[in-house]
Amino acid sequence: MSVTVKVADFTFTFGENFSIRKGGVAYTPRVGNTQQFAGTNADVRKRELGQGEHRSPPKGYPKDKSQYAVPEYYMFPIDNAERTRAAISYFPHHTWKPDEHKEEAAKRILRAAKKFGIDVSDASEVAEAAKGGGGFGSYGHW
Repeated sequence: MSVTVKVADFTFTFGENFSIRKGGVAYTPRVGNTQQFAGTNADVRKRELGQGEHRSPPKGYPKDKSQYAVPEYYMFPIDNAERTRAAISYFPHHTWKPDEHKEEAAKRILRAAKKFGIDVSDASEVAEAAKGGGGFGSYGHW
């Protein structure tokens, strides 16, 4: 269970993970300094974005977060057949850190593939990840 509180332009989420967001930008406490949030000098930094992650939709791409396999970071657009095929293709090459979004992203990609009539092999990394199998994407290709 998590609780979300909005104060001015900030959104605080309390639960398994604590987060602060302002205008779509995520802020996280620095390691070891989590108690400073209670004080007036909050010690926060912008969360560093990983490969393919965006704070807002890239120009020319859908603005609706539901049109992405990883909506939180506008990753892997799946709004049409061409982009869904690209998401299937790029999925195994993405470095997931850790596998926080991998399984859900795979499930969203498979749903979009079905919607657009795209056949995806059961042996593909997307299909394996959707089952919770992980695949090589967790560790990189050897």
